[in-house]
Amino acid sequence: MKKINLTDFPVHLTFTGYYWLSNQQRPISLNNAEFDIQLIGYQPCIVEGRLYNEAEDISIHIHFMDGNYHIHQMSWKEMEATWEVVPKAYLAHDLPSVHKIKVKEVWIPQTDPNCANMSVLQPGFICFTGFEYHQ
Repeated sequence: MKKINLTDFPVHLTFTGYYWLSNQQRPISLNNAEFDIQLIGYQPCIVEGRLYNEAEDISIHIHFMDGNYHIHQMSWKEMEATWEVVPKAYLAHDLPSVHKIKVKEVWIPQTDPNCANMSVLQPGFICFTGFEYHQ
């Protein structure tokens, strides 16, 4: 997962996901739609955004913290071979028609001096990978 600048944001892609504006009671969901990059940098701010493009297998996380935007991108095609990835789904809240939020939990091997310097899986990060909709 790498931090990206606004100039590196893949504006040509469509996304499934959501973003939550600071003046709204609920997040705004996207279903295979373009994300308006112009929303970043203006008030109201995007407190949190989770976007996923299935065709390119890219997850994007947007956070507004301490007066700055932090944008991270994970290209699952460039994932480290040693990582363990566990797909999970959690019940959604405040997203009409969305039953569950899908994520990938990533565990990264690290040498642990408490385990005879063997490689031990440690929690790495969690990335949004789409929705499961109500049927």
